[in-house]
Amino acid sequence: MDRYMERLRSWKLRYWIGAGYVVPILLAVSSAILVFWNVEMARREDDKLRKSWDPGTTASTTATLKQIKI
Repeated sequence: MDRYMERLRSWKLRYWIGAGYVVPILLAVSSAILVFWNVEMARREDDKLRKSWDPGTTASTTATLKQIKI
């Protein structure tokens, strides 16, 4: 019976040691994935904004409107 209890205690200790390593690694990986995902979303939004405001298109539209009015 004592051997069984000793094995049970050792497995419990091993479990906590393993969890002590696994939990921080999982948190670090999940936060890195979250940061990467947010950066990609920001890049997409930035690309959309840059495409919607193109000075060349605005200048040509203004020149076309001036030609129509004259």
